[in-house]
Amino acid sequence: MEKIIAGYMEIPVMEMTPAEKIEIQTEVKNIKIETIPELSMELKEEVKQQIEVPVVAAAVSKEARKESSVKMDERDEIQKNIEEERRKKEEELKKLAEEKKKKDRASNIPTL
Repeated sequence: MEKIIAGYMEIPVMEMTPAEKIEIQTEVKNIKIETIPELSMELKEEVKQQIEVPVVAAAVSKEARKESSVKMDERDEIQKNIEEERRKKEEELKKLAEEKKKKDRASNIPTL
């Protein structure tokens, strides 16, 4: 240890595994700012504000996505209804065209 401090020995650097990264991220996320005694009250308040703003923004964003999703569902339903109406009209037109064709054939039969 003294060699490291004095600068005579290199510390080997190894890349962290994904599991180690996740573990550290989880630990950091779980740290409560109030539990760090070395920080001043001003710094704690500043950190709280920086944390609260993204949390509120995320909540607003989540609500906006939910509303957008509802609007998209409504739009999809309206589009589905329009397509159904169009399909029904096309079927009606086909039926009318077939009936007209049958009448035309019947009227073309010579009578005795």
